[in-house]
Amino acid sequence: MWTIHTELHKTLPSDNKTNWHQPSAANALFSNPISADQWHFDYEVTEKIFSKATLNGSGELLVNSTLADVLKEAVDSLPQNMNGKALNRVSFLVSKGLPGVPGKKLASVFVNYYYLQQASALAASSEKSGSELSVRRSAFQAMIERQDYYLGADVAVQLFGRQRGITRYLYQRREIKENASLNHRQKQKLLNTLQNNRKNTITINPRAGLING
Repeated sequence: MWTIHTELHKTLPSDNKTNWHQPSAANALFSNPISADQWHFDYEVTEKIFSKATLNGSGELLVNSTLADVLKEAVDSLPQNMNGKALNRVSFLVSKGLPGVPGKKLASVFVNYYYLQQASALAASSEKSGSELSVRRSAFQAMIERQDYYLGADVAVQLFGRQRGITRYLYQRREIKENASLNHRQKQKLLNTLQNNRKNTITINPRAGLING
């Protein structure tokens, strides 16, 4: 598989303050040479992670919970708070990992996911902490809104829909169990109904009922 990072390693100078000649393949998109100060991480690690991304039977990028795991692992392997130029360069490398349209789509989703992770880290530092159901549900809803905003609702659904559905189901169960206005029999009836509805929905459409915020 063609990789640009191999050429990058070959051309890195020993003096990290000296500009080096980047591969010609990158010149068309990035006319300003990358210095070793700017390129301070090993893309080979990230490339191996992205190699786990797969295509469906039609040759399209398979966007699902597995890809969400790949994206998280890849972003975690990169420096935090990369500037726009560095992020664009990584995006270019990502796009070369798969042929044609799938590579471009993976690169686009990667960039959006990177910004999502930055926003999530910032939100985590300011969100209220606590085990109260209302606090945790509020944080869950805010997470859904961030995912939809940065990735687009359709992509967010494909990446996180199943996990959203599971989390929502668990919150609904907890709400029933903690409802002091219900007796034991009423709670059990509602819990059974909730479980049956979920099973029926999944049987009809495995993604329906699991995906919306």
